[in-house]
Amino acid sequence: MKTITRLALLAAILIISTANYAQNLIAVQNGGTPKFYASLDSAITHSSAGDTLFLPGGSYSFYTAISKRLHFIGTGYHPDSTSVTLPTQINGDIGLQTIASGGSMTGINFTGKIYFGNISAAENYTFFRCKINQMISYVSYSWSTTVKNNKFYENTISSIFFGGGDSNYFINNIFGGISRTGSNNLFKNN
Repeated sequence: MKTITRLALLAAILIISTANYAQNLIAVQNGGTPKFYASLDSAITHSSAGDTLFLPGGSYSFYTAISKRLHFIGTGYHPDSTSVTLPTQINGDIGLQTIASGGSMTGINFTGKIYFGNISAAENYTFFRCKINQMISYVSYSWSTTVKNNKFYENTISSIFFGGGDSNYFINNIFGGISRTGSNNLFKNN
């Protein structure tokens, strides 16, 4: 009986220690065989326009501007639906350049600011079911850039500030604060 108990205890320790050392790899997919990367920066650097990046639960630091059309899919951010996978969280500011137009982000908790370029900004970018903890800051402070046709659906956004925004869609979001909304933007069911 003691031998069975010891074997069960040993098996439990092995399973727990293996889970603790498991590596969360980011999968990059574009039709063919997926490729796997250990860091978000590396996954972005080695991806091609139109690729989808699948981010497992965990916390990722971000040091690269997004300068191509990519689609990011995380596990979500709400504690009741990510208790097994953990939420996907990106730390650091994110810059979306013009050539990132048409990309998307789904199910990610952002702890930094989201910038839409300094001289020209991404258009037709979609944020779906994300948590944006800090201000979304559009364009440079010169207001010379127009940010348009971006879509925000079912997000939690603590603060939004954009002066050069035009024809953006904000549908079914939760806002903590809004200032300088630009023109012709649609706010519906928020």
